[in-house]
Amino acid sequence: MAALKQWIARNSSTFSTVTIRIARFALENPTEVAIDNGAELATAVGVSRTSISRFALALGFECHAQLRSFFQREVISRQKKDLS
Repeated sequence: MAALKQWIARNSSTFSTVTIRIARFALENPTEVAIDNGAELATAVGVSRTSISRFALALGFECHAQLRSFFQREVISRQKKDLS
């Protein structure tokens, strides 16, 4: 997740306001990104589902499902660290 935060910080000047809103939401709510489908996530952020797909593509994922899988792994990793 740290690498994602750094990437967003480095590239945020090229992001649209919608992309920045999605990025902030994702970093503040990783569990929701890990659980929600594209439509649910779009509703939670207040953007279109297409914007969610574009965000995933901008991060280098092929689709929202890959972005979601990334966040699922991150959330699980955090939970494991918290338990140990």
